[in-house]
Amino acid sequence: MMAYTYRHKLQIYFIAQILCTVWLTATVCGESDKYSEDEVVNENNVLAWYILDVSQILQNSKVNTILSPMNLLKTPAIVDLRFGADNEMEGINMILAESRRSLSRPENVEMFYNTKIQEISFADTANHLVMINDWGKRVTNEEFPKLIESNSSLKNLQVLILNMFHFVETLEINFKYTANLLFYITPKQRTKVPAVETTEYLKYLDSQMLDAKILQLPYSNGFSMYILLPHTKAGLNELLSILGFEQLKRLQWMMEVRRVNVLMPTFKYSFITNLKEDILDKSDHRFDSDFENSFSKEKDFLNIFKVAAISFNGTGKPRVEDYQNIRSAKYEKFHVDRPFVYYIENKYGEIVCIGKVENPEQ
Repeated sequence: MMAYTYRHKLQIYFIAQILCTVWLTATVCGESDKYSEDEVVNENNVLAWYILDVSQILQNSKVNTILSPMNLLKTPAIVDLRFGADNEMEGINMILAESRRSLSRPENVEMFYNTKIQEISFADTANHLVMINDWGKRVTNEEFPKLIESNSSLKNLQVLILNMFHFVETLEINFKYTANLLFYITPKQRTKVPAVETTEYLKYLDSQMLDAKILQLPYSNGFSMYILLPHTKAGLNELLSILGFEQLKRLQWMMEVRRVNVLMPTFKYSFITNLKEDILDKSDHRFDSDFENSFSKEKDFLNIFKVAAISFNGTGKPRVEDYQNIRSAKYEKFHVDRPFVYYIENKYGEIVCIGKVENPEQ
């Protein structure tokens, strides 16, 4: 892969900022009647998507995947954080280091991740594997007892930082029924999986542009999950190949409230993005140029694991419905019986994570 110089990297970043500004200006002017102040998208979302090539990362992965584009590129400030910089990493964090001196600015790193550095010897990788998995089990309330299977990724390190984003929230709606769903892993391979079902008034769109249906599931904390269901059972990769950040935002504005019968598989999984391997090997973003100044001069001995975990079981707030009025109402059918894409957005319109489900039981 071509090695970018730091100056070249800044040029790419500057061009991305210009494109982001032009897009936001044009969108706000053209959609002013639909666009409120809270819906103005944080430009960091666009830049993260552009730099990382999120669609390509999802396409390359052969398993259930979830990642947080904004968190992947977020680093401690080079200036002293004690002087008013409001820049902290979301989620739950752990820092393991041979010595505090392995980091250029240990105080900044501790403040950024809101946790203390634990000094350990990386020679005992088997013991550290147990330590990391115990930490993951504890911070996810035992939902994910084994985050890392092998200790091979822990070798030859002096600093390891773990950032956990665990999304498990209460839906604004409640899936009333349980079912067994026949799920097509491929057009020729299918399996029965646990599922939940409900019929509600929800934001919905059948998009010919994406060749997919889109559904919004609101959460009680102001977040929303958007599910993108390909029209065909083999349509996941084609959907990912044309997926773009701006495109998703435009399609959201086209969605309308409809009565929808939703049948969704339950799923629970975690995914680790190894920044050294995944960012350096699978995108044009250079690990060393952006992370060296923030963390350590010995970049070859530093790695960061971004752990994203999600649980979906359909639990939510029950709604009081007027069954007399809705009994004969028509509804759209949204049965998630094939691989699909989803993303979770906060109340400010920022995509906090995006993922795909190839097999709900994986």
